[in-house]
Amino acid sequence: MHITDDKKDLAHHFSALLDMGEAAQQAYLEHLSSDADSAALSRQLRLMLKADDGKDFDTLINNQVTKLTGDDALENLSGETIGAFTLKQVIGRGGMGIVYEAHRSDGVFEQRVAIKFVYPSVTALSGRETVFFEARCLGQLAHHHIVSILDAGQLPSGACYFVMEFIEGVSIDKYCKEKQLSAHRIVDLVITLCTAIEAAHHINIVHSDIKPNNVVVDHQGQVKVLDFGIAKILDESISDPRDGAKIKGSTKQFAAPEQLNHDAVSFVADVYALGALLEYLIQDTHSSLNNTQHRELLHIISLCKQDKPEQRYQSVAALRQELENWRDNRVLSFQARYSLPSFWKLMQRNVWQSVLAVMLVVTLPVISIYQYQLSVQQAQSAEVEKHLSSFIRYTDPAIAQQPMSTSVQMLTDTFDEVLGSDILTQASQHRIIGDIFESLIGLGEYRKVRDLSEREEFQTVMDIDPTQEFALTRYLIDNDISDARFTESYARYNRIMDNYPDMGEREKLLLGVSVSRALREALGDEGLELWRGINQTFHKNSELFSEQEHLANRVSEIRHTYSALYRRIEIEEDERAVTDSEKKRLLLSVNELLASVPLTHPSYAQLILIVYRVADLLGQNSGDYVVNLKSAINEIANIFGRNHPITIDGLTKLARAQYENGLFADALANSQNAYISASNIGYFGTGALWYYYSQALYALGFREESISIAQEALTLGYKNNSNNAELYEYQFDLVWNSLEFTPEDSYSILESLNAWLSDLGEDDLGKYDLKAEKLFVSVTLLSLKGQFDNSVNAFSKHIDDINDTRLWSMDVVWEYLYRKQGNYAKSIEYSKRQTGLHTVADILFHQNGLYQDTYLWQAQALAELGRKEEAAELLQICFDFSYQLRAEADNFWLQVVATISDYYQLPLDTYELDVPLIDNSFLLTGGEQPIFGQGE
Repeated sequence: MHITDDKKDLAHHFSALLDMGEAAQQAYLEHLSSDADSAALSRQLRLMLKADDGKDFDTLINNQVTKLTGDDALENLSGETIGAFTLKQVIGRGGMGIVYEAHRSDGVFEQRVAIKFVYPSVTALSGRETVFFEARCLGQLAHHHIVSILDAGQLPSGACYFVMEFIEGVSIDKYCKEKQLSAHRIVDLVITLCTAIEAAHHINIVHSDIKPNNVVVDHQGQVKVLDFGIAKILDESISDPRDGAKIKGSTKQFAAPEQLNHDAVSFVADVYALGALLEYLIQDTHSSLNNTQHRELLHIISLCKQDKPEQRYQSVAALRQELENWRDNRVLSFQARYSLPSFWKLMQRNVWQSVLAVMLVVTLPVISIYQYQLSVQQAQSAEVEKHLSSFIRYTDPAIAQQPMSTSVQMLTDTFDEVLGSDILTQASQHRIIGDIFESLIGLGEYRKVRDLSEREEFQTVMDIDPTQEFALTRYLIDNDISDARFTESYARYNRIMDNYPDMGEREKLLLGVSVSRALREALGDEGLELWRGINQTFHKNSELFSEQEHLANRVSEIRHTYSALYRRIEIEEDERAVTDSEKKRLLLSVNELLASVPLTHPSYAQLILIVYRVADLLGQNSGDYVVNLKSAINEIANIFGRNHPITIDGLTKLARAQYENGLFADALANSQNAYISASNIGYFGTGALWYYYSQALYALGFREESISIAQEALTLGYKNNSNNAELYEYQFDLVWNSLEFTPEDSYSILESLNAWLSDLGEDDLGKYDLKAEKLFVSVTLLSLKGQFDNSVNAFSKHIDDINDTRLWSMDVVWEYLYRKQGNYAKSIEYSKRQTGLHTVADILFHQNGLYQDTYLWQAQALAELGRKEEAAELLQICFDFSYQLRAEADNFWLQVVATISDYYQLPLDTYELDVPLIDNSFLLTGGEQPIFGQGE
């Protein structure tokens, strides 16, 4: 029997043999030989197995079938046209096919691509679906560091091909040699490579052939993963066409033992390959490492390359985290085990202070013996530093399963120990305190960080050694920004810049990146220009920074671009203030950035929220992004636990996106879950959770509950020493939640606000214009006192004196003042301005807020002007809107609509729902409405 007689049988039997041990193979072949019709097949299979011994399948195919199937024809395709592309030259070859550079030639636009042709011999042996498996894999992967697939097809000759993006670069090993990269830079590249492989694992694809030639670095230094030709899908629900005719082709040097033995393959096969690749890349970089770093890196590689899969890192994510810890000089997983074997047991017994004491006491005798030997002292300092860093990591409530208050106390006690230590060097003190600050900021304990940083002994540490690149200053700047203390963070930045005029360019720029989030809030447009200057200088000096620092700056760029874009829309009160092309560029940039940002990054959820909002501005199906955000938050919760501040903040952002997308019930459910978790650990953060929880309750007609949550936010804000801007926001929400329906409550709050604002200095209200907020409060008070003409005149007189940095909407205030004055024509004019962004009358929601009340007051004005049919139509729309959200009789908005309809004797279909009426005094205007104060 010849190979061309029955290729399918041959492929089937050969694939089966490869999955067997040697004894089973012999028995299988003997069984075939016993049948005269299969004897020739048996001999052919023995030859193939012999050829396969010690070789990959690429070699086998070349030796056995190439000459019989016309593979050589693929060598002479230059100048041929394939679809819209003309082939230029061969740029790569392998045992399974050949790759050409091609250019688009249909004149539509310029495009350069790579087209991979699979040898007909491979197609004949394995089947068309099998060779297209790589295209299927790549088609499912949309990752910045994985080559993207553009098209696929088959030539008349039978050769299958697929079109990929063209990567202009070199293999990773060649890149490392040409650039003479240090071990640290090589580890940075491998960390990036890990993020790409993680993306494949997320959809159950194992690459199975990670080797230098399959990883390219382009001219910008970006890693790209190629060749998923022998990848494997682990999800049993997905059909892998190669289950019957598996292409075996992993490269022996980088293949896991289970691959070479043809055993079952899992994700940890890629872990093995990544370790082998890292070992290969760093083999000539020993001089760039000290002995400890070299030993640690070799140990990481050793754990990757364990023969037994269960003894390796159990995910690429775990390996990436280990490499990041090594790069950042943090405690490694095996060090925590080997140095302190009883550490975790002690953690479970919660003897936190004992653990810290044990670590210090164990080290003290050694230090006492060698206290005069500086090098030994520094070594012991480093060891204590590692133990303390590990200890700090285990204070995370998600790991320790302790209330947040316990974690905060442990971190505070550790801070005291570090400052009072005679063992630790100043550099170690800096790094450990940085770890403590980072943990506290992650827990939302901004005030605690400020308190610790104001201690006299801490100031001494800060003043001694500025050589740590002002890392502690950057933590303090980040703390101020996280607490929305933008002016304070900018002042801190200026102080350090003034005190150290000779600091290096790297240090200046790192401080600039740290403070960048505050510049727009603290200085307005001037801050935006200042940031642009810092950003340009950062890029001019890009070689000074690590990939992690570049990522931080890229996040900063996205935040600023989005902030500036959205600010223009707010000022113009028109989405058309920003062109679609600007929105699309931003959307593309954020999506590209998300591909390289891990879920654990503090800005991950924020970036997805930006994607959602920009997509919404473009009129795209933003609901898909809400689904993506929900999926991301679920993964974050799996990593950190439901009661962790990072998870709580993520749920808050998800609730915000759902609220803005009109999914009020979902927003309420997620807000409520976040609220319960926050209450469990005593977490408040910036109070954003309380705001969206209150808003979701309000939208669904739970008005009393909404006001209760808003009041709780104000109380917690005072308790947690929130900044003035936040305290003002809490009170502002309470004003608007009560202004129409319980104006006596609103009047009381406004009187307190008026006195409070009068005591503030010009810059004390943070990002808000104090003059504008005072005007809003004063004219609303005048209206509640019955001084309607005075309120309108005062607003008209001073409206041009205020800037755009304000909390309230000018049109909303105009509408309210004119309606209460009884000027319904003007009221309608300004209410229509508020809904000017809507394209159809029944859209009652916009990202700037729920416009339910706007339509209600418009209906009232129409009824007062005798346009009752229009008023009734609008009221029915309002009723239907709230009815669809929550068709319950206690829905406050249904009660309001029914009361307006009854007051003006307008028809209303309640769909047989018995809706109770409420006090209709909220409809009284002019001289009829209740008056508060002295009316003076």
